[in-house]
Amino acid sequence: MFFIRDDESPSPRPGHTDKKKLFKYNFNSEIVLEKEPHMNTKNLLDDILGMLRTIKDDPAKLERLHKFIREEIYEELLSSGNALQEALDEDPEIPDRYKPLLNDVGQYLGMGMVCYINPDSLEVISIPESITLEYFLDDDQESDKEDPVPYNENPFHEDLRRIQREWTDTIVIEPPQSFESFRFMEGFVDLVSDSKLQDSLARALHGRKPFRNFNSVIHDSEWLDKWYAYRQKCLELYAASHLRFDHDAEVL
Repeated sequence: MFFIRDDESPSPRPGHTDKKKLFKYNFNSEIVLEKEPHMNTKNLLDDILGMLRTIKDDPAKLERLHKFIREEIYEELLSSGNALQEALDEDPEIPDRYKPLLNDVGQYLGMGMVCYINPDSLEVISIPESITLEYFLDDDQESDKEDPVPYNENPFHEDLRRIQREWTDTIVIEPPQSFESFRFMEGFVDLVSDSKLQDSLARALHGRKPFRNFNSVIHDSEWLDKWYAYRQKCLELYAASHLRFDHDAEVL
């Protein structure tokens, strides 16, 4: 299942020092693990390759090593990948008639747009958040004048005026706030199976300018498409939380 954290405080950065382990072959009988907290990735890899060379001609030992890697490490990576896929496959619990709207609404929200949905016709109109604030502020000021000045021909203003004039009910979905977007990034980090990337992303989130640094790290990785898909799913679920009940509609 896909979960969005309820607490607003950032979770502790996942540590990986205790996972920096290498394979050490005990020639008496078995493979054991030995911690090497001070070895960097290159040294670990060189050490592991050296060990592999010592047993490359022993099928029985290679088979035991292969079994250990698959059961203890590879299956964990597959589990992380499955968790991400399960999150992407989650079907939100909303009235069926709203489900076809989720993809577009999620994309609009990701662009910082406010989405206005007509629950009767299912028409969706998206307006930049800055323009909605400007419009309704001007609307309040003009309503106090005897001869209000007509709005300019801004097409977004025309859309807002049509919503006010013609729609009986309106569902308004504003873009997620920054703390909610932060939760999206946190949730994604928890599902990243690449421990090095996961560590870099976690550090980005818990340092200065977390949004900028997170985007910088993820754009230089092979997980960028996965992040886009995950973020889109988060936005769709966020939109779905506003569409669970038809009586959420309001009159503008």
